[in-house]
Amino acid sequence: MRFALTEEQKGIKKVARELAEEEFPRTWEEHYDKRAFPEKIWKKACELGLTGVTVSERYGGSELGILDEILIIEEFQRINPRIATFINFATYGNQIIEKFGTEEQKEAYLPPIVKGEKTLSSTLFSEEIDPP
Repeated sequence: MRFALTEEQKGIKKVARELAEEEFPRTWEEHYDKRAFPEKIWKKACELGLTGVTVSERYGGSELGILDEILIIEEFQRINPRIATFINFATYGNQIIEKFGTEEQKEAYLPPIVKGEKTLSSTLFSEEIDPP
């Protein structure tokens, strides 16, 4: 049995690495003292399809697997673990909404999170989400 990354996975990894290498050091300097959410990088990661990768295409995601998500996180963590954690936690829980949420919740919350219009934490703390 051979365990190797697919060409698509290698491409995902390359895009994630390039974003991290180009943007993370500069953004870190800008945000370190403020301890602010790196929104500029978050939006760019969303535009590049590096967030919401496990979310179904129906809700704007890439419908890829956990390994694909891990490859992205790994490249981000390699450059700056704090920024990587901010970006990862911005969508943390998407799988729970997609698996257990009502159709209304999925349509209301998943597309804006995948597009970078909202983070999951801003959604949870600014609006009330009715349980299914």
